[in-house]
Formats: sequence, C-alpha cells, structure tokens
Amino acid sequence: MRLVFRVVFIASFLLLGLDWTREVHPLTTNAFWTDVLGLFGSIGYVSSSVLTLPVRDVLSESVTSVRLFTIGAFTDLLPSTNESPIKATHQHSRELDH
Repeated sequence: MRLVFRVVFIASFLLLGLDWTREVHPLTTNAFWTDVLGLFGSIGYVSSSVLTLPVRDVLSESVTSVRLFTIGAFTDLLPSTNESPIKATHQHSRELDH
C-alpha cells in the first residue's frame, strides 16, 4: 500500500515538473489540474509517511539502545573498572571534553 501512495506522490509532482519543460504549460496554467495534482501528491506523501511509522521498531531507533549497542561493541576500549559500562563511558567522555 505504501508503494501505491509513493507512486501517486511521485507521479503527481513529476507531471507538474515535466509540464514546465514544454513550451506550452497546459497543467500549470490550469488552476484545477495544478490543485488536483498537488493535492494527490500531498496525500500520497503524507499517507506513505504515516504508513511507514508503524513499520519501524521504535526501540531499535531509540538513543538508549544505540548507546547500549555501542557500549557493547567497544567494551574492550573502556577503562577496566568495577563500575558499570555506562558510568565508565560517561566519565571517559568527561575526560575527553576537558
């Protein structure tokens, strides 16, 4: 379904854009067709974007999970302490800032 809305979005604005490449502009000089194609393009864009949101996993894109993944990938670079990796990373980043 997202693909259909993307095609509507692209086709609408592509038609409006290609109309300007011709010497005569039948679409852009007519307010009705300009509004209809703009409306269809906008609806296609918004609908495609709204349908994309539930597909993405919010947890996988959160900052916390990215930090935890990064900490897990680079634990060998952390100073060896008995503290948690998050605290050690935070202290290490403070040292780099100064």
